[in-house]
Amino acid sequence: MIGPTGWLVEEQSSGLCLGVTGDFGYPANSLVESLRCADQALVHANHGEQILSRDESIHPNSRARLLSRHGHLSNAQAQALALVAELAELAGGGRLKGVLLGHLDRRWTSRARTIAEVVAGLVEAGRP
Repeated sequence: MIGPTGWLVEEQSSGLCLGVTGDFGYPANSLVESLRCADQALVHANHGEQILSRDESIHPNSRARLLSRHGHLSNAQAQALALVAELAELAGGGRLKGVLLGHLDRRWTSRARTIAEVVAGLVEAGRP
């Protein structure tokens, strides 16, 4: 298995940079540091942990992998990554101006649920 992956994609003429997270199961510090170089970040928010944990249609081994450090970020982990990246940008003069959420799996989350979970976490941390 490989560790967390991500990419920085820069448009040469404007210098605008998009940070993209890959499939990984935890918000790695190295990824947060890389996102500071981006103007926008696309963060995977794959599932609501409780929904995935209760889904009996998924094989237990698949569920365990998805919830592991080699799986996918949950909505709560995406919220934590977004907050940490934003705070790192504020503290260190980075470029990050926004976070986009992607890679939502319809079986275990929805746009509304993901946005609600991420925004609630940010508001709770004092970041509207």
